[in-house]
Amino acid sequence: MTAHLKSPPLWFGVLWLAFGAPFLLIGMNGLAARNSLRYRFAAAGETVVGTVIRREIARSDAFTRTYWIDFRYVTREGRTLQSHARVDEDSWYRLTELGPIQVRYLRAHPERRAIAGEPDTLALNLILGGLGALFGLIGLLLLGLRVASAWRRGRRAGSRGSARPAAKPDS
Repeated sequence: MTAHLKSPPLWFGVLWLAFGAPFLLIGMNGLAARNSLRYRFAAAGETVVGTVIRREIARSDAFTRTYWIDFRYVTREGRTLQSHARVDEDSWYRLTELGPIQVRYLRAHPERRAIAGEPDTLALNLILGGLGALFGLIGLLLLGLRVASAWRRGRRAGSRGSARPAAKPDS
């Protein structure tokens, strides 16, 4: 293996790029999906009043609580759907079993729905995308340093090899 392929900045740059790319892709894909769904709800969404069937709190440890509800809603076409959603603590305490809940769904895909109080994925997607961009930037910087170093080395070697031969004296 040649010396320039063993260079740490080259491999660290490739590793940082490879590590950052999935974060960037997941974050950007999540943002695109979130914005697409919000646009679709605005353009072709229906709002109905559903019914909270059940509320529950899931505890993964002594400090972490996740709030869930089961609810049912009937579309304007008369189709009854049931769903399960995670909600924030305030919404969970406001809702009551057999009480009303506003449900927004897509006319073409009534199973695609949104309710008030569901956690927004904006922050998570921004964090993932930001980490991916940061890791990728570090990788590009390391690769750029390696390319600049190789370019300088090549110029120095080229200037030594291109020296003009001494002129012959006329006799």
